[in-house]
Amino acid sequence: AKGRGGRMTSETTALLNQKTAEDIQHECQRAHPSTVLIFEAGTELPDHHPFLTALRDSNCLFDKKFSKRNEVCLIISAPDETHPDFKLTAHKLKLRLPVKRAYGGGYRPYDPSLEEVYGNEHDWGEGRIFSSLSHYKVVEHLLSKCFQSEIMSEREQLTALKQKVVDQFPAHFANREFLSNKWTKMGIFEPQPLEDIREYMGEKVAFYFAFLDHYTRHLWLPGMAGIFVFVCQMISLSTTGSINNPAVPIYCAGMALWAVWVIKRWRCEQHLLQLKWDTADMLQEVRFSRYHKDTVLSATSEDEPLTDFHLYGRRFLALIVIFCFVCIVVLTVVLIKTMEWAITPTWGSWGPLFAGVLSAASIIGLNLLYDFVVAKLNDFEKWQTEQTAEDGLIYKAFAFRFFNAYFMLFWVSFFQDHIQVFGHVMKCPGGKCLPVLALNLATVFATQIVVQQATEVLVPKLKATLLADAGAAFSAGEELRESASDGDLQGVNEEIVTDIHSRAPASRLFEDFNELVIQFGYVTMFAGAFPLTSTLALVNNLIEQRTDALKMVEVCRRPMGKAATGIGSWLNLLEILVLASIVVNVFLCAVTSHALYFYWPNMTENENLWALIIIEHVFLGLKVCIETFLLDTSPAAEEAEARGNAEWKAKKRSIEKARASRGQTPWGEGPGGPPAPLTSTSGLTQRRPAPSSTYPDYGATAAPYQAAPSGPPTVPSFGGAPQPPPQYLPSYGQQAPPYGGQGGGSGPYGSGAGPVY
Repeated sequence: AKGRGGRMTSETTALLNQKTAEDIQHECQRAHPSTVLIFEAGTELPDHHPFLTALRDSNCLFDKKFSKRNEVCLIISAPDETHPDFKLTAHKLKLRLPVKRAYGGGYRPYDPSLEEVYGNEHDWGEGRIFSSLSHYKVVEHLLSKCFQSEIMSEREQLTALKQKVVDQFPAHFANREFLSNKWTKMGIFEPQPLEDIREYMGEKVAFYFAFLDHYTRHLWLPGMAGIFVFVCQMISLSTTGSINNPAVPIYCAGMALWAVWVIKRWRCEQHLLQLKWDTADMLQEVRFSRYHKDTVLSATSEDEPLTDFHLYGRRFLALIVIFCFVCIVVLTVVLIKTMEWAITPTWGSWGPLFAGVLSAASIIGLNLLYDFVVAKLNDFEKWQTEQTAEDGLIYKAFAFRFFNAYFMLFWVSFFQDHIQVFGHVMKCPGGKCLPVLALNLATVFATQIVVQQATEVLVPKLKATLLADAGAAFSAGEELRESASDGDLQGVNEEIVTDIHSRAPASRLFEDFNELVIQFGYVTMFAGAFPLTSTLALVNNLIEQRTDALKMVEVCRRPMGKAATGIGSWLNLLEILVLASIVVNVFLCAVTSHALYFYWPNMTENENLWALIIIEHVFLGLKVCIETFLLDTSPAAEEAEARGNAEWKAKKRSIEKARASRGQTPWGEGPGGPPAPLTSTSGLTQRRPAPSSTYPDYGATAAPYQAAPSGPPTVPSFGGAPQPPPQYLPSYGQQAPPYGGQGGGSGPYGSGAGPVY
């Protein structure tokens, strides 16, 4: 189809250039999923370094390159087709793989005896059982062993090398382009492709986008109602000179109950996703922080553990720092409101507008300063796991951002008419603070969402541009500078080159969640003053879904696919905001707007106070009723899940019985020995000794015993150092039968053979 003048139209060109699902699968099957480890410029990593030696001993394939900034880029891969221990490691890590629809669908932990039931049946799938994200998790586990050593001299070299790690991330894979086209160009009413996101970026990222989609869908009702209430306020302003009208308390009550409903429904939806992704009973993935002695990239693995006195002392110091920043917020708000009171007689209506923009700028600036300080402070506290460190960072960040974002609004709503500042009582014009609150909320909220959307993609783009300008940009066809190291990995693909040189570091969900939680507070607590807040939030989130997707797959490096059972501590903060929304909305109607007088015009001040207390308790009771009678789980979904688990176990037993009747091992091989060694046509080699026996449980190849003059036989370990034979099988805890003979005599594994772990 050609346009005018015989030229191809842009739509037709884009359609012809778009890759089909078959093309994507073909590229994925030919490529090796890779992990990139970047060391700082000038790092010495010779071919005989203990880390590279450990990589070779663990049968990992790698290629060492140098960027134009002289950074050492180590590209590591462990293809499941050729790596002898890949499936053993996947089984040990309990990687959850997609199951074919014929076997019930969903996700199940990998079991080597059921390999034929697994398969990715997405329309854009990679055409293999193990996704590129699964490869990254296996490589990460192998790296954790490569950074450990029993020899003191090697341990010192590995510790020094850990300190020079700049970044570690899974490289974008060949199906990134297909996911980008599907995700970033979806319609307004289309749901997020959560299955694809989970498969490519892990459960943690998928749960974030699931909550964003859930929250955005529920914003349609208050967004449309907000437009109606805002029109009513404008009519009231034109007729009575005030935005107070009978619709305000109804809208405030509705928003308080809406907040309770949204969070309750999210708990149910989160549980359904847990059942679907088989993470309901999964323990939170324990990933040690850089201060734990067992972490992969620990920079202080030799540090002595802190005593309880020092730990609590550091926590107390963090509280002092937070208190100091809160005092700065209070002082900033007082100064801005004093300036507004001074310039309003001269500037007129421009004075409050200028003060609102200045308040938004101060909020953004203090947030940036505090984020820098709190990151150092959280690092100073030396949390032992990544999860506890993340939780500590979340709570400390929220404690400050809550005051920073809402204190000025609280000041206008409840204190401005009653407190003297520098000897002056800065009362609201005519004693009506609701219009002042509405103007401040509109200015602050609109300014913040504009700045956030502008920086959502522009800041990562700017980082990538600066990275390219620093000397790492590539011209067409240019490759990474080769090193002299031989790691057997051939053909670094174009995505890895782009990851290293043209993409910003992986996006942090911490910032994205922070924006959503603070926005939720604006929408639920103060929407009665400016009802268009929910409408603006809806428009912002519809754009946010696309910008976040674009940032994840195009602008930034691929995030580390972390397991998760939900949105974690952010749900606790949302519950706090739900409770605060009930209290604030009741006070907003009874104290700030005096809207209750529309329904009870003859109330005295004492009666107004009693009405406030009674209404607040009624809504708190309604919150308890909603949370009590609406279940977090779906009985039908749990029943279906239990039925699916029973069917899965029955199918598993039938497959195992059928294999046992044929005399096959759990790997599907016959009793005649281990499978034939897999070779690759791309120059991949195996460094493990030739197989001579079969591991009794998994079928992994084992090296023969070396004859010894006396004593029990020895089993070579991964590093090649002889070890005494273990007495228990590590996976199932079965008692190993005694070894027969001495010095390589016959035993339960055959003549002179033993297990390799």
